[in-house]
Amino acid sequence: MGKDLVDSGFERRALRLIKNSPLPRPVTQHQVRDGSFVCYLDLAWTAQRVAVECDSIEHHMSVAAFRWDRERRRRLNRLGWTVLEFTYKDVVERGPMVLHEIGFHVQAAA
Repeated sequence: MGKDLVDSGFERRALRLIKNSPLPRPVTQHQVRDGSFVCYLDLAWTAQRVAVECDSIEHHMSVAAFRWDRERRRRLNRLGWTVLEFTYKDVVERGPMVLHEIGFHVQAAA
């Protein structure tokens, strides 16, 4: 398979954690479109409508980002997506918890 599209080293690290587990491989930077609403999911299991977002303080703490994140989450929920948000510390220090949470939702939706 070709190179994975990721926006950051954080996403690459999360993807590596998942690739080294028994979980199915996710799609990276999956586009979701609903009318004029368009967003990209960091990692997605499209058949199950489960997504992982790698949330860093740097990119999610401005007023605009705060508002967009909530609008985005509401729209994705309405479209049937389960969005799991993890921090860098979660991925680096709590990898088994991250994998357990993802596995629970991916399996439950299968």
